Amino acid sequence: MAITVYEASRKRERTPKILSIYNSATPFMDVSGTFRDNIRLFLRNYSEKEDYSLHGNPVWCTLLANEANGVVFPLYTVEEHIPSSSNPLCDFCRCFGWGHHYVSKRRYHLIVPRKDEWRKPLTKESLKSTSHLLHGVIHCNGFGHLLCINGDASSSSCLSGDNIMDFWDRLCATLQTRKISLDDISRKRSMELRLLHGVAYGRPWFGKWGYRFSHGSFGVTEDQYRRAIQLLSSLELDKIMEDFSETKSGRMIQMILGIYREASDTTLATLSDLLQFMLAFGSKAPVERSTAMALVGIAFNSLSTPNSRDQNNGITCSCSLSQESDRENSSGSDSAMEVRPPKSDIFTSLALKLCSRWSGKRLKEAAVVVHNVLEERKRCISRQELRDAVRLHIGDTGLIDFLLKHIDKVHIGNKVVHRCTNPNTRMLEFSLRSSPGAAEEPRKRRKLPITNDRTSSAPGRDVYKDVSFLYENLLLDYPDSDILGQASEVVMNCKSFAKEFHLLPSSDHHNNRLTVQCQVIPNHDELLADFTRPLPQGELVVLPQNSTVRELKSETEKALRDTYCVMETFEVLEIRNRELEKIDEGEVVGSETEVVMVRGFGLDRCTELRYEGGFDDWTVECRCGARDDDGERMVACDSCRVWHHTLCNSIEDDEAVPSVFLCSKCSQGSLRSKKRRALT
Repeated sequence: MAITVYEASRKRERTPKILSIYNSATPFMDVSGTFRDNIRLFLRNYSEKEDYSLHGNPVWCTLLANEANGVVFPLYTVEEHIPSSSNPLCDFCRCFGWGHHYVSKRRYHLIVPRKDEWRKPLTKESLKSTSHLLHGVIHCNGFGHLLCINGDASSSSCLSGDNIMDFWDRLCATLQTRKISLDDISRKRSMELRLLHGVAYGRPWFGKWGYRFSHGSFGVTEDQYRRAIQLLSSLELDKIMEDFSETKSGRMIQMILGIYREASDTTLATLSDLLQFMLAFGSKAPVERSTAMALVGIAFNSLSTPNSRDQNNGITCSCSLSQESDRENSSGSDSAMEVRPPKSDIFTSLALKLCSRWSGKRLKEAAVVVHNVLEERKRCISRQELRDAVRLHIGDTGLIDFLLKHIDKVHIGNKVVHRCTNPNTRMLEFSLRSSPGAAEEPRKRRKLPITNDRTSSAPGRDVYKDVSFLYENLLLDYPDSDILGQASEVVMNCKSFAKEFHLLPSSDHHNNRLTVQCQVIPNHDELLADFTRPLPQGELVVLPQNSTVRELKSETEKALRDTYCVMETFEVLEIRNRELEKIDEGEVVGSETEVVMVRGFGLDRCTELRYEGGFDDWTVECRCGARDDDGERMVACDSCRVWHHTLCNSIEDDEAVPSVFLCSKCSQGSLRSKKRRALT
């Protein structure tokens, strides 16, 4: 049952203010302050304090209204006090590249629970749940993270993902947040939206609200991301049909492209054009879609004659649409729609595809050693046992790791090397099996399963099933094209996006306010010993126009003490401009002043609540090019303590990290030392 306005507010001590989620053009409060002040004002004027707390942290409730159906639902705000928190550091800051930010004193969790939890109090598990309709966390310095967005499709609430994002964006802008980050792992029907929407629109789904590329995993740069998006989105539909003409999925590809080209009023030339039209078509009302498809079916049938060519769409048709549908439903053979295996030598293909520094011949020789070891053991053995045995014959551990990572279901002679995960130990194991079949292509990293289940409906009946079919066959498994496969993987490795919000102008004559960004510069000893990371952005200070430098010093000191744990007792001594020239205290802060440097003393050099990324410095230097923590699984070298991606070192996500791990540099150095000792 939906919560009405009366039911939601009758138990309140006072009539609450109810905010509309749709009125995006009008801010619901004055925005003349910074986030740390605005959030307090928001809670005081639009929220009520609940009669319970979470670990001593107060919980506030704000009522939001869906004016489309009169439903009122809660937005809960948990004000988490960091010095007393059991998790004072922010993993999201660390993984996003904000590990150098100073630890803020407060962070605010903003949560809209799913519908069946609207009437229930929050629990400690609520701060970890990913099932909320909305969960964002914002530090009191204005930097925050959008943790999850989940649309509610039930008719009683009608809160789509777009509705929730519209409100979240409006709330962040009104409260004057500075920058919001997110990890885009959103999916629809097993499709990764960052790949689907990236190809269709040139941006992720969150890009509609201004979220842009921040950094990629595994060393992917923004330029690589842009070029990958451009390469995939500019694929010509005629070229796609030509490339798939001799594949078993080619007939279905031709039908899908032909149907939606016929339904479009404009010419669809590229994959981007097609996906944009299909996604827009899928959002239409069911009756409208059914009517359009019926008309397309009539037109398509009238144009389709045996072995004739469609003049409008360039499609070779061998039967009518209805005949094709009957054939699909009766044959039941679509599960066999797979891309043909490569004709080239399996190891040469592997070396070229993955830009291996080892030749196909060298890989094949190493594979024979693996085969001989497995043949000798005549049983299933663990990856570590196999690796140790192969090392007796091959000294290049990098070659061994590379081969063991990719040698799954590869034929050598009349045997096939089979790799699987032991369900009990969750460790990788290898074995030899007899198989008369042809060699298979080595699997790609993180490749999603391809189902190609099209036996239940013909093209045009379920738009998202058609989109999913194109997604799986064109974006995940394009035939005989390593470049397109690598482009898709580049896009998939880009999950980190952020939006920087427009702050108040430095001089706002309408509100008679002046906004200054104050950058604290530690002294020489502090920079050398304790504050070694890059300086974070300065703190914002808002004060009346025509304020003096003395007043700016006072307001800056209050703001810094109120915001950061490390500045609890910080005292401002002097204000300098960008050229580091000291400004006299009696001078009036000019309206053109936007950034000033602050010097003082009292930074807490002993507290562990210094950086959001933690007290210890991480050194990341992975072979993929990554030089910072990007949120992917990593392992530290036991010799040099430098961190590396597990995947880049042939350790799969479902594989345990070895008890002793040496990076390639240390491993080669250790091997050379052993050889020297053996010679002496």
